[in-house]
Amino acid sequence: MSIEKRRYPRFYFKRESLPQATIIASDQQNIFAEVLNISAGGLCLSMKHTEMLSSEQLARLCLKEINLSSLSFLKNVNLKICYFFRVPDLKKIVYGIEFQNIDEKCRHLLHEFVQKNARQEIQNS
Repeated sequence: MSIEKRRYPRFYFKRESLPQATIIASDQQNIFAEVLNISAGGLCLSMKHTEMLSSEQLARLCLKEINLSSLSFLKNVNLKICYFFRVPDLKKIVYGIEFQNIDEKCRHLLHEFVQKNARQEIQNS
């Protein structure tokens, strides 16, 4: 058994129902990505490899919104990319991202979202 050593538990979305996030890059361009998982500390996004962010765009990123009504409270959050890697077979780039300016109320709502969806996932399996 492996024990996850992360600060916040994550919820993994099903491949067939990945929500879309809209990110604003430092050049004010809207960038669209699929949300693979989310926690109270951050999220993991996937983008087409043709949409790889330039170093200029990475200078400042902001989560504009996620197209999921239960996450509508999560808007205009500054982001920090912690890691990224290519997945050549899927022609995707995966980004691990940390929330930067999130308040405790928002963090608590994210934690509740993760817990609630994890429980539903267990009940439905």
